Amino acid sequence: MKLKISLTFLIYFLCYFGLYAQIENHNYKRKLSLPSDLWHEILLPEAIFKNINTNFSDLRIIGFNSSIDTIEAPYIITNSSKEIVYKEIPFQLINVSKNNNGYFWTFETPIDNIINEINLNFKNKNFDWNVQLEGSQNQNDWFTILDKYRILSIHNKQIDFNYTKIKFPKSNYKYYRVKIKSNDIPDLNKATLSLQIVEKELMHNCSIKKIKQVNTKNTTEIDVELTNVYPINKISIVIANSLDFYRPIIIKQLKDSVKTEKGWIYNYSTLSNSIINSIETSDFHFNPTFANKFKIIIYNNDNSPLTIDTLIAKGFIYQLTARFNDLSSEYFLYYGNKSSAIPSYDIVNFKDKIPTDITALKLSEEEKIIHKKEQEALPLFSNNIWLWSIIIILILFLSWASLKMLKSK
Repeated sequence: MKLKISLTFLIYFLCYFGLYAQIENHNYKRKLSLPSDLWHEILLPEAIFKNINTNFSDLRIIGFNSSIDTIEAPYIITNSSKEIVYKEIPFQLINVSKNNNGYFWTFETPIDNIINEINLNFKNKNFDWNVQLEGSQNQNDWFTILDKYRILSIHNKQIDFNYTKIKFPKSNYKYYRVKIKSNDIPDLNKATLSLQIVEKELMHNCSIKKIKQVNTKNTTEIDVELTNVYPINKISIVIANSLDFYRPIIIKQLKDSVKTEKGWIYNYSTLSNSIINSIETSDFHFNPTFANKFKIIIYNNDNSPLTIDTLIAKGFIYQLTARFNDLSSEYFLYYGNKSSAIPSYDIVNFKDKIPTDITALKLSEEEKIIHKKEQEALPLFSNNIWLWSIIIILILFLSWASLKMLKSK
């Protein structure tokens, strides 16, 4: 009986020590507004990301009740990204023809299939064509879906660029006809018809602290500094120039910097390597990356530099969905512990049971946790050496007591 009591005490002590150590090793906290229900959401503000781990492993929601007992509220972290639904539609190429007005391709699709995208692949290497797209249910009455939609292909030493994807509003026709007027013979190699649905993504626009543009002989270099570190995954650039352009672009993230006798050396990693052009919107996507400084390089070759009108850095919105079992406790969000492991909570296996209409809790301003210096005289249970010593003594005592009981039997 005494052994069971001792074991229970030891387990309780270890749990308390583990939770206390988690709090003790964190560097920042924010107070939560009082929970009123079992489930609540917590929106992570922009300013918090500079002090949390990039894998979110250090986030802990700790509650304190009137008896100074502590409780950890489990949570799951989600972001506002939406799944892209892509469905390729079967079809038959039933007619290829030409006349004085141009070249024609007619596609037949199954009944009641909605599409909003046709991707054309040509053997031709360099072209700049206007496309007319029509739809019909009987091949007698044709209705214009798009007119003078531009597609092009550029292949030379500097550029390898294709834009042959026709995007249009959702349409439900049995027949689609593509018309191209060209002096050259368009040699269609392959076509795909598809339905692509992208749910509207909720994105956070990061505040920008500074933008510096430098034009060299053949490049435009843009240094961008955000006000805060944020996991960005999209950069949108609006060019003021009205003339056509197609130029390589590289977006790099500043990883670290080293000060030498000759000055600072900056190390960058590439986020995106693409083409900026006047045909499509200049949105560049990449995996979410914690960053607040990055460099954009546009290769102008022998062309005049482009004029940047607007630059926007965006990232998903991140939030915690947490379960508060004790509504009488006062809760804090702790973070800023580089050695934290990702927590493992049961609720990740029961996401379907989380209500959808839950309210959000507010976070207070950030508080820096001041840790006492190691050389200061700490209270007994604030010193990790004392805590570990007591745990070791308890384990040795329980082991001795267990052996003694076994021998007595």
